[in-house]
Amino acid sequence: MKFSLLLGIHCFVFSFLGQAIWMTPNKGQWVDTIDFTIPVNQGRIHVGQEGMNFYMYELPSHEAHQTNPTLKTHSIHQRFLGVKHHDLHYLGKQSAHYSNYFIGSDQSKWVSEIHDVNQAKYTSFYEGIDLFYSTQSDQLEYGFTLHADANPSDIQFIIEGASHVSINKKNELVIAHRFGEIIESAPKAWTFLNGIKKPIAISFKLDGNVCGFDIATLNTSYDS
Repeated sequence: MKFSLLLGIHCFVFSFLGQAIWMTPNKGQWVDTIDFTIPVNQGRIHVGQEGMNFYMYELPSHEAHQTNPTLKTHSIHQRFLGVKHHDLHYLGKQSAHYSNYFIGSDQSKWVSEIHDVNQAKYTSFYEGIDLFYSTQSDQLEYGFTLHADANPSDIQFIIEGASHVSINKKNELVIAHRFGEIIESAPKAWTFLNGIKKPIAISFKLDGNVCGFDIATLNTSYDS
């Protein structure tokens, strides 16, 4: 039996619609805990081996800038629990544009001509489970592919740095923080049988700040 679990994420505190969203790979210009980053309006999403870090900032108003120009920042970490050692692969399109990073005085750490990508996949993120990220639809989306005998209950993540975490009536995950909210859309899941895609019921489940999925009983008598 093989099935895929797709989970979209929409952050309305960031302006995604109407602009191309790209992932910038880490080629040595940042610390090792970052694999790639996604620049967004008034922030940046850092993605690494354990999950996502939403780094946000609030620009001071004109009046505040005159008296106290301090930049206010906040960070939310969505950290996956119990992950295995996994490999990262960049897929999809590569951007025509590129970036150069000449940070610090040590020229050995300078990197240039880094092209962005729009898909990334961590293989064997959990036992029999791959994790992917995509920015193809002008929004950040992440999801999982579960292979034969994989257990969806293995997928769990904790939200750190939030003032409150809840599930609303639309089955969206709402992560409240000092500047607003991050909204993760209701998850979708399906099975494949002989190339036919069949939706199955799935929803978020929450225990404090630890989130997982409630998923319908699966027919394990077939493989695709």
